[in-house]
Amino acid sequence: MKRNLKPWDESKNNFKKYLESYMYHISLEKKLTNGTIDIYKKELERFFQFIEQKYKNKNIKEISEDESIVKDYIYTLVKKGNAEKTINRKISTLRMFFSYLMVSKEFSDIKTSPMINIKNQKEEQKLPVYLTLQECEKFLYGIKFFSTYATRDYALFQVFLSTGARISEICNLELNQINIKNGIVKLYGKGRKERQVILTDSSMEALKAYLYSGDNKDLSKKGRVPKIDTEVVFLNKYGMPFTTKGIYMLFKSLAKRIGIYKTGLSPHKLRHSFATLLKSSGADILEIKKLLGHSSLSSTQIYMHIMDDDVLSKVKSIHPLNKKGIDDDLINRINRRKRGYFYEAR
Repeated sequence: MKRNLKPWDESKNNFKKYLESYMYHISLEKKLTNGTIDIYKKELERFFQFIEQKYKNKNIKEISEDESIVKDYIYTLVKKGNAEKTINRKISTLRMFFSYLMVSKEFSDIKTSPMINIKNQKEEQKLPVYLTLQECEKFLYGIKFFSTYATRDYALFQVFLSTGARISEICNLELNQINIKNGIVKLYGKGRKERQVILTDSSMEALKAYLYSGDNKDLSKKGRVPKIDTEVVFLNKYGMPFTTKGIYMLFKSLAKRIGIYKTGLSPHKLRHSFATLLKSSGADILEIKKLLGHSSLSSTQIYMHIMDDDVLSKVKSIHPLNKKGIDDDLINRINRRKRGYFYEAR
């Protein structure tokens, strides 16, 4: 039976001052996006909820000196069925949190971290879910027939697929980031790192059609923020900037109507699709890394394992052993053995 943690009681154990100090630090020093900061905050709050439920009187200093508490928390996450990647993200959050407390002058009583000997879970390497070229074309074509705001949605997902942008980057995209003349788009990724991507001709035309059609202005009239029509590019039906959840729901709804069914399919998989299509078309892995805004090549290398039917056919055609025939004597022996098995079975 699944047992839910009780809401975190901020009045207990004085965890709040540590959390607020760390949140201020990462928002100021790390220059992380609000979405990333919110994820860290929620993950730490879940950890505090666990502590208050199972280790009621433990304070931060005691926790910092006892790695068994963190191990117990990780064990709880495993029992609940959390994926290795999710658990490792939570471990990373705790590792950064306690590292900060150790060096912060504000908390001189924290001398050590319970994370020193905590290792990450071994992750199963899975190929990313992505849409093939045919599925991308089917999805984009279907938007014209199944979307209430077809001009907007067609432009939105064209930009997704032509730039490999993150969902948060699409949500925060402003007109001043787009050079309409040459199709260059400035994106601000994790840690507000800036990178440039380029729109394809089709995505540029789709974006122009959306902006010049007046659909964005019609949507902005419904909004409550006066500057929306001159700042944010993609607006929801209420005239407000899209949230990541809003784009997720829109994508899932459209994919279902259009008839694209894949386990684990989400808007983020369009980023995978972008990388996969570039790789299968011959793009260099370092170029893809730069376009995706990955800080580490290891994040990009998973696309090295993706080969579509054309690539596999090419491998078969150029393989030197492909033209070698099987020895006739070997074929005769195989046939005789098959006949023997047949008679034995009878």
